[in-house]
Amino acid sequence: MVDRSSPAAIRFQRTFDRVGPFQPGPFQPLRVDSLHAACDVWCEFPVADRPDAIKKWLRTSDSRRGAQHYLLIETDYVWRRAMPAPPPNSPAIAFHFDYIDPKFPKLPEVIRKLIPEEKRDSVRVEDVMRSGPAPVMIKRSDLVRLIDEYERIAAAIEADDVAKERLGWVREMYAYDVAAAVTGVKHDVQEPSATTLIAQVRYSYRHTCFTHPSVSTFDRVGPFQLTDT
Repeated sequence: MVDRSSPAAIRFQRTFDRVGPFQPGPFQPLRVDSLHAACDVWCEFPVADRPDAIKKWLRTSDSRRGAQHYLLIETDYVWRRAMPAPPPNSPAIAFHFDYIDPKFPKLPEVIRKLIPEEKRDSVRVEDVMRSGPAPVMIKRSDLVRLIDEYERIAAAIEADDVAKERLGWVREMYAYDVAAAVTGVKHDVQEPSATTLIAQVRYSYRHTCFTHPSVSTFDRVGPFQLTDT
């Protein structure tokens, strides 16, 4: 959680979506029920549970503890310094992934199908950003606005064999991007060379500092409180 008046980074929340027990660690996780019990051992795509896990966390009192923004993260990111709090009334901040491309051959028809029919005249494939749900710095109110669509679209993809095959292992990332476009939640998508979201090295950043987690790894959503200096 990000609070502009906070003097330090003092809050971290790990959300753990599974059925079975978990081992305690340095951060006590918030446990939510997984949609797929098999993912406790192995399943094809546990990332599909992420929107449901975030939605369940948003219903808790923990998610309302005075935060202005949330920093949604995964476990393989590297920071060299505390992130600055965004200016008031600024849009969400997202990270550009060059392997996310809604206009890639055979994808536009899939993306368009995921947009509600009544919005297909106003929301275009070109409006869908090339990003994903992590890392993202976002206001709680904006996350609440898009969470239902994010959950709906992720489920729709999983129920559609063509969508699953064409969107591949990043299909849940596309679900977030389409949800943001459908709900009008603006994101400032930052390039890797200039992002404030994650430390980058000058060369081969994808191989050195950022690796998308294996589909066998559970995802996390973390609220943080950070300085704005």
